[in-house]
Amino acid sequence: MRTEQLAIIGTLQLGDSSAYEVAQVQPVKLAAMEGEWQTEPAPAPFHVVAWPEQDQERNAFAIKIPALLGILATHSLDKPVPGLKNLMAETYPRLQRGRMAWLLMQEISQGNREPHVLQAFRELEGDLGYGMLLSRYAPDMNHVTAAQYQAAMRGAIPQVAPVFWSFRINGGLWFPAATGDADCACPDAAWQNRPASLGAENGALEFAAAVDCD
Repeated sequence: MRTEQLAIIGTLQLGDSSAYEVAQVQPVKLAAMEGEWQTEPAPAPFHVVAWPEQDQERNAFAIKIPALLGILATHSLDKPVPGLKNLMAETYPRLQRGRMAWLLMQEISQGNREPHVLQAFRELEGDLGYGMLLSRYAPDMNHVTAAQYQAAMRGAIPQVAPVFWSFRINGGLWFPAATGDADCACPDAAWQNRPASLGAENGALEFAAAVDCD
């Protein structure tokens, strides 16, 4: 078998395993990458080309390959791939828990370190990020309106069009490179001289770690 054919098979296998893994651990990312607003009947189609409209929460048009996304993402013919609208709705209880975690964090920051307060925070801190998100839309976290919750639910998903098209552009560049049909490899010097990632601990995570040490 030719090297190019092996490369094609390897690329397809990698794409299959990547789609399955993303579906399990990052369903919002997968739905955005595929421009899937609604949960389609299983097996879900793959959107080859689409024009996502964020404000309308839909695609203006789409060219689909039937069943392909469902097969890649679930390795089955009967399991659905959750759409963005369904995933947004699922964030509501986490936003509620996140709000409580955020309020407890404020209370602890002001000096209340009673054991029951610390324990309550530890039970909710997994959703603190949702509380931080909600605080962007609700200036008064003691009184959050339904409209503010709705805005935070929309804010929990990314801008779909950039994610959708960057995934396809990336795939379009890597496939010919993997099959040897185009010289798309990065120069070694550029790779070796790349800037190191500069990680910064999130303040909320540092706070949570400090609480755990008590």
